Amino acid sequence: MFRTVKHGVGRQPIDGQRTRLFNIPGHTTAQLPQERGTGTWQVCSSDTVARFSAVGYYFARRLFKETKVPIGLIGTNWGGTRIEPWTPPIGFRSIPELKDLASQVDHFDLGHPAGKATWKKYINDVAAWTIAARNAIETQTVLPNPIQVPGPHRQDPTAIYNSMVHPLVPYGVRGALWYQGESNGSEGIEYFYKMQALIGGWRQVWNQKDFPFYFYFVQLADYRTPNEDPAGGDGWARIREAQRKSLKIPHTGMAVITDIGEADDIHPRNKQDVGSRLAQWALRDVHKRDVVPSGPLYQDMKIIDNKIRVDFNHVGGGLMVGHKTGLAATQEVVSGSLARFAIAGKDKKWSWADAVINGNSVVVSSPHVPEPVAVRYAYSMNPAGANLYNREGFPASPFRTDQW
Repeated sequence: MFRTVKHGVGRQPIDGQRTRLFNIPGHTTAQLPQERGTGTWQVCSSDTVARFSAVGYYFARRLFKETKVPIGLIGTNWGGTRIEPWTPPIGFRSIPELKDLASQVDHFDLGHPAGKATWKKYINDVAAWTIAARNAIETQTVLPNPIQVPGPHRQDPTAIYNSMVHPLVPYGVRGALWYQGESNGSEGIEYFYKMQALIGGWRQVWNQKDFPFYFYFVQLADYRTPNEDPAGGDGWARIREAQRKSLKIPHTGMAVITDIGEADDIHPRNKQDVGSRLAQWALRDVHKRDVVPSGPLYQDMKIIDNKIRVDFNHVGGGLMVGHKTGLAATQEVVSGSLARFAIAGKDKKWSWADAVINGNSVVVSSPHVPEPVAVRYAYSMNPAGANLYNREGFPASPFRTDQW
């Protein structure tokens, strides 16, 4: 989470920034919302930044460099966790598709009849165990196992929210950064529903209805061996599509990083570009800069004879074939060809396609598909070679036009 802050005193910040860090220490869970948490504000320095989010730091560094406005970052994170434990109860209850998760939460909510029944049963079980334990002592027999308090596991719905997010409510924030998804990587449209629950739930508990904070998230990077099947759909392809659809939620933004991942490392080392791409959205939304916030995002398509024309949002200065290496800026590949576009007809058989930039559109075709109906781009776990960018140097998000 991020917010603007007043200038303070203390150790000289690195790079001369006026950035403050608040790190939630440790990893904890709770079955019920906690009102108090732990942590202190610190000046961002070479001593403190090493224990903070690298993406958050580079996000703040870019914003301060561009605006000179001080920024505060609140870091609350736990690697390898799912989205469900970060979501408040009201989030699940507001999305009909998540009624089963809402019901699971209700069974521990003291304000809900199901929750009261759960805790009354626990009290009765403890009372029964107490009697059995006393009898065991009197008769010198084996003591029964103690009655455990119900939950929570770190992956249980609301478990982390209750302990590591709720104590921050209603602290004033301008936005939140969300970098998660691998633990939900086998999901598709259901992850979109969970993003609705997370974002809507946080906004409701923060009660900023007239000015909901911005929510920027990171689409999953490329990873593992590239799939050469033009149909794609393997690994994280479907969850990336759900993440792209999450941009339908108002006041959100997404950093695409399928061009900076590493096939053999689930945690890409390049945090600088991730933070900078997230900051691009904040420059536009929070600081009202006239900038293109991201790379091309699929808008719509039109079938023209034996070809399909694909149109995009956030074209910026125009589309280009690009290539990015390490931390260097994206370079245009003059006379290069677009890769990782696939096309299919009504038979749902996919073929690699010829894709050509035409103004602010891409025209896709294949001699093997005379009557095309759908297009996919970079729709696989590791879409190695995907190279559609805008001239601002931002990559296009993977997408598909079908619902197969």
